[in-house]
Amino acid sequence: QNPDVKWGEMLAKLEAFHRRHGHCRVKSVPEFASNPKELKKLDTWMVKARAQYRKYLTGESKAYRPHRIVALERLGVFVGKWQEKYNHLLAFKEEHGHCNVPTRSYKDQKLGNWVGWQRSAYKKYKDGKDNHNLSPERIKLLEDIGFSFNLHEEKGIAIVRKQRSKGADAEEREEAEVGNDC
Repeated sequence: QNPDVKWGEMLAKLEAFHRRHGHCRVKSVPEFASNPKELKKLDTWMVKARAQYRKYLTGESKAYRPHRIVALERLGVFVGKWQEKYNHLLAFKEEHGHCNVPTRSYKDQKLGNWVGWQRSAYKKYKDGKDNHNLSPERIKLLEDIGFSFNLHEEKGIAIVRKQRSKGADAEEREEAEVGNDC
């Protein structure tokens, strides 16, 4: 069979999978265990596609069929798990106006856990411990959207601000009361 035809068939299967599940992580779905032949075939194809993409990015190989890369990028095949969670965090911020995802009560507890892991990884990074998951580039991405790596510090700042504003209100009331006495 023509390699382009076979590739097109696999792409069509991946597109159907993406429509159904909203992502391209084949192994992560429950059906993977119950329908191993078809999904394992798709997963193997994805692993090879990702390997080829990495070779393309590092310059080890050239893109002989750039339309394939574009098609797979469009589906988010090359988006890593970290980037995917970061995108979820952006959506959370858009909806709530901040990045402080609750770790227990929020509907997407996995996002809350991920946010906690970023804070933990940042602490390791600051302490000079080996940390492969949180690069300076990722730290910058998180900082640029207003992510707080230290909630205790942020809450402390918020409490001080609140106390200051209460103090300012009290001073204004005192001035107004003094003004009434004159």
